Amino acid sequence: MLANLVIETETIKYRGSEFTVQGMSLDSVAALMADGNRSELELAVEQLEVLFKATDKNDSKAISDGVGALMVQLPGLTAKVIAFAAGEPAEASKVLKLPISVQLEALLAIGRLTFDGETSIKNFMSGLLTLMTSLTKAANITGQIGKNGTQG
Repeated sequence: MLANLVIETETIKYRGSEFTVQGMSLDSVAALMADGNRSELELAVEQLEVLFKATDKNDSKAISDGVGALMVQLPGLTAKVIAFAAGEPAEASKVLKLPISVQLEALLAIGRLTFDGETSIKNFMSGLLTLMTSLTKAANITGQIGKNGTQG
């Protein structure tokens, strides 16, 4: 029963303050894609697949390297993901100012809360690609309607 469902969260502490994150939901991913982050999301998903393989092997160095690569290559997206997972998407600029160790802790928590392992990430990737394709088609149809005044 949905009424009894408890959404898991984790609390991230920073210098006497704290914020809570939860796993990424479809609406958060869709909002990130609509915000022009599609290519960054594709790169992030590829990195996440590598990360989960490292997690399955309990390879802490590969996990650390993978998360570090994500944060260095995609700092803006990383901040947005953390802000969305905290339920405060408008605070991404504040997340960018957090120390890397706090961002890393938040990202790892979000990953644990979002995915249950390699199968989960594969399902996510498949769903994400489907969603991206659907959004692209919808944008093309909307563009055609806007140009012609009618669909077609």
